[in-house]
Amino acid sequence: MHLQALAKWRFIPREWPQDFREQVLNMSLLEITALFNNDSQLSKAQRQGLQAKTVLDFIADFYLVRNAGTLAFADISQATQQTYQTMANLLNNNTRCVVSSDNKGKNICQLKSALTQAFSIYDNLNHALPDRCLIIDMSENKSLQNCATDTASP
Repeated sequence: MHLQALAKWRFIPREWPQDFREQVLNMSLLEITALFNNDSQLSKAQRQGLQAKTVLDFIADFYLVRNAGTLAFADISQATQQTYQTMANLLNNNTRCVVSSDNKGKNICQLKSALTQAFSIYDNLNHALPDRCLIIDMSENKSLQNCATDTASP
């Protein structure tokens, strides 16, 4: 809860533009996909997952993972992680962004770019090296080992 409050009151105001915060933080991820016209291939379950999560939910979870590492996944359900993976796939598979003559099109492209980067970083953090139990053996030039899965005896 502490990191969620930090995200909402410190990280988001400091790291996300005000117009972004005012326009999209409370939109569902499904509403965001509709802006990019790439929600037609979604299953009913995927639609429900995207409708249940807002951009604010994602950003709060993003900061949770950024600051707590794998410990954050005790608070982020598997279903939520799958929803975020669906959203990342949608953003990555639709690389085109058409700018209309008004500023709205430009803002949508900027939003898509920002969210694509955020979901990419989230995915990288989600698949990062283990961070709970590590062994760094400086004596023999060995690579980083996860002591939870490394059963080799010294």
